[in-house]
Amino acid sequence: MLKIGKLPSLAHVLIRTLRISGVTHFLLATTTHSDDDKLKELAENLGFEVYRGDTDDVVSRFYSAAQIHSADYVVRITGDCPILDPTLAGELVTRALEERADLTLNYDPPTFPDGLDVSVISKEALRVLAHEDLSSHDREHVTTAIERGDLKVRTVRVTSNTDLSHHRWTLDNAKDLEFFNQLSAHSKRPLVQMTTEEILSVVQNNPDIRAINSNYGRNYGHAD
Repeated sequence: MLKIGKLPSLAHVLIRTLRISGVTHFLLATTTHSDDDKLKELAENLGFEVYRGDTDDVVSRFYSAAQIHSADYVVRITGDCPILDPTLAGELVTRALEERADLTLNYDPPTFPDGLDVSVISKEALRVLAHEDLSSHDREHVTTAIERGDLKVRTVRVTSNTDLSHHRWTLDNAKDLEFFNQLSAHSKRPLVQMTTEEILSVVQNNPDIRAINSNYGRNYGHAD
């Protein structure tokens, strides 16, 4: 709920998510904890449905949320990606449908900026994950068991023509928040409306902004 410019960080995520093509329902899957009541209110004000489930078992939360609409696929957008790329996410939806993939992702191998991560998961893959005896780490991070190859499903990996993986555009700590607020302050129009190309231009023209959080490694808090 901390603000980037004039909007809470989560509002940036949700507003951008609404622009992803090929998606029929938009739903925030959060927890039953009272601290997340404010997330529910924000999401509903932006037109999202809300499902509330287990705090740590995110796999079961996703699976239960998907069952509400008998979803064939789920597009997973995480709350730490306030400048996610809706066009890129839409391209992953298209690839998932065209290739009938169980998991379509754009971060393994990493070629896009950290913070543009998207995965599209089939109903069947979610069902298998929900009923597997997974570690607490795998239940929290949803797709890691597939990414490691523990579960053999059809996986499509989308990569960038230009390696931009050295850019950190994710929100995990105070320095990341400072990065986004400086990015917003140096942008000519509201950050929530800007394209990846526009954001990249601002970062490249202002190396001091990029340096704010550049000492943090990709997925530094993701280790098992």
